[in-house]
Amino acid sequence: MTLVTFKRLLAIVLVICVGGLALSVWNPALFTGNSYINYLIGENKVTGSAPEGLQRAAAYNVTFFTAEKEASNTTRNETQVLCVEVFPSWTTSDPKDTVFTRRVYLYSAFVALHRAPSTGSYVDIVAFQEGNQLLGLKCCAKIPGQAPSLGGEAAIDFPAMSLKDDPASKDLSVFGLVFRCQFPLTATQLGAGHVTLSPTSCPEDERVYLPVGLPVKKPGELALCGKVAYGHELDPRRLVEWFEMQRLLGVDKIIIYDLNNTETVRKIFSHYRETGLLDPLPYKLPGRNWGRVLAPLNIRNHDESLPIWDCRLRLAGYDYVMGIDMDEVILPRIATRLKPFFNEQFQKHGQTASLFFDVQFFVEEWGPVNSTAPLIFLQYLNSTSPRRECYKYVYIPSRTHQLQTHQVYSYPGHSGMIFLDTNLATIFHYRKCPQGWKSCNPPRITDNNMLRFHDEFVPRALAALKSVGL
Repeated sequence: MTLVTFKRLLAIVLVICVGGLALSVWNPALFTGNSYINYLIGENKVTGSAPEGLQRAAAYNVTFFTAEKEASNTTRNETQVLCVEVFPSWTTSDPKDTVFTRRVYLYSAFVALHRAPSTGSYVDIVAFQEGNQLLGLKCCAKIPGQAPSLGGEAAIDFPAMSLKDDPASKDLSVFGLVFRCQFPLTATQLGAGHVTLSPTSCPEDERVYLPVGLPVKKPGELALCGKVAYGHELDPRRLVEWFEMQRLLGVDKIIIYDLNNTETVRKIFSHYRETGLLDPLPYKLPGRNWGRVLAPLNIRNHDESLPIWDCRLRLAGYDYVMGIDMDEVILPRIATRLKPFFNEQFQKHGQTASLFFDVQFFVEEWGPVNSTAPLIFLQYLNSTSPRRECYKYVYIPSRTHQLQTHQVYSYPGHSGMIFLDTNLATIFHYRKCPQGWKSCNPPRITDNNMLRFHDEFVPRALAALKSVGL
């Protein structure tokens, strides 16, 4: 049997990764694109180690090491690269690597608001990683007026994955995860600072650090995480109606991740940002296949999960957070505002972390029932009976450890998945016929619940449509 062994050598190169551009802090020569990484690789060819002078320097966010391969009684050195990149300077087009390169893409960092160690504070870092290798990245913090400080090794807070301590692994598929770092610093100190992950010691250059967010406590307020807004998938008129319906129901803040949307959609986002309702956040997809778009529904889990995890951290100070899409509305049967309704239901259900809702599908192919109504939400009144399909939730951040699109993972002592009776509330889901249905003609009902809001909803929505030029 062929024996293949890999041994890491201490060959650390002083390089800063800035979105595919590798910059040296010691060499005044100017390099563009990926040329400097390739230059350093060339320097390493003879010795298999870092160029003279670099071995004495602290490592930045690119680590070069050689891997010694033994196969069929022959030995050769293989240079490999580990690169940590910070949003928005992610590599999203082919960098034409000349050696095997693995990248970690850091998106955001927040102080963990509801859980803290016995001393110091946790910072959670939301990221993509190429491959299933256990990388052993170190936590670094940079606080104003202080030298960068090295924390311990970054733990994987979520999801619970089986990473491999296997330098030979060549898997470069991209998946999302949340790193957890512990620092001997207060939340206030960290909230004024920056953090990063590094293969070895901590860099000085601030370009490879993320600012640390400190979630603001918003008692009594309700937020909504709308996940990824993606290009061609949004109907502008229905999107405006959706925003206005959320405002009418009492939502205080919405977060949406903007991925390649049209100018029309971005104009709508700008309008609601100016009202204070919306925080639209830029988003892009790194990794192979380079230049990729949102993955197909059956494999897009990590592309959509990363925004959900980021949302949980950003919105940790709110009393309630809904996790629904931009074609869905959580609609009570009797109440007309969501916050008092959620207050009542969570009180009934004790220490639960979340409430889930069955779904009624209002299918576009069925056509409008009330075609003369001025708004789409008032035209489409035929739906399926409530179904336990594509269900979503509202959760209490202080009781919730982590989330997926259709799942809530609660902290100990809190139940994580209680479905409300459909006589109390359901999700109204306005969409085309789901691909997974065997037939687009299931039994249907007529539901007039949305008509209760007609008198308030119509003038609001029509004014907003006019404001955005629709």
